Amino acid sequence: MKSSAEAAFASVMAILISGCAATQAYDGPPRSREQIAVITGMSGWEITNMGIAARVTRIDGKELAEASSKIEVLPGKHEIEVECWMQRVPKSTNVNSIDAEAGVDYLIFIGAKDGKCFTRILNKRR
Repeated sequence: MKSSAEAAFASVMAILISGCAATQAYDGPPRSREQIAVITGMSGWEITNMGIAARVTRIDGKELAEASSKIEVLPGKHEIEVECWMQRVPKSTNVNSIDAEAGVDYLIFIGAKDGKCFTRILNKRR
């Protein structure tokens, strides 16, 4: 028999929202898809079927001006802050670090374990 923590961990899910315009999280003109990395996650407060709401709030300490399900970053090290909220649990902030590669898509996974929300960023090669 699985513990509730194992069951919660097993139910980790990806939030995939498609069709929204991407937010450019770097200065300068837009770059080609081969020159950037794309982080796919939540557009505003997305609510999962596990009752978790989450949204990306900052990239590299800079607050995002608009909610977007796709965020474009330049290659290199980045910190992505994701706020999570669950019923009867205070809102929390998760900070994930990645070393983004040009031409790679990254996916934000959210889940719950031991009554707390957590996030992970995984890459999925194009």
